[in-house]
Amino acid sequence: MQKRITISDRYGLCRAVDDLLAINARLQLRHIARHLRVDRHSIESGIRQCKGMSFRKYRNQKILELMLRLLSGEPTLSLKEMAFALGYQSPGSLSRFIKAATGKPFREIRQEYATTAKFLTTSAT
Repeated sequence: MQKRITISDRYGLCRAVDDLLAINARLQLRHIARHLRVDRHSIESGIRQCKGMSFRKYRNQKILELMLRLLSGEPTLSLKEMAFALGYQSPGSLSRFIKAATGKPFREIRQEYATTAKFLTTSAT
C-alpha cells in the first residue's frame, strides 16, 4: 500500500528525491516511487511544487549538472567515458540526450567548458 504525502511533507520528499538522483541521476520515476514507498503522482506533484518543473525536466537538469561536474574534474573525458559514468548504455544515447537538451553536441559543450575553466583559472591568479 502506497503512503500518501501531504503538502507539508513535499519538501522532505523533494530532498529524498534529490538524494536518490545524486546517487543515480538516471533513476526512473517509478523506481524512486517504489524505493520511497510513495505514489509516483505524489513525487511528480511534489517536484512540481518544490522545483517548478516536471520530474522529467528536473531529472534531465540533474543529469546535465552531473555531466558538468564530471567535466570540471576531468575535462578530457570522452563521450564514451561520460556515458559510462552517467549510466547510459551507449555513447549515442547520451549524445542524443545532450543534443536534445542543449542544442549542442557533446564535443562543443566540452570545448566551451574547457575554455571557461581555463579562463577562470587564469583570471583567478
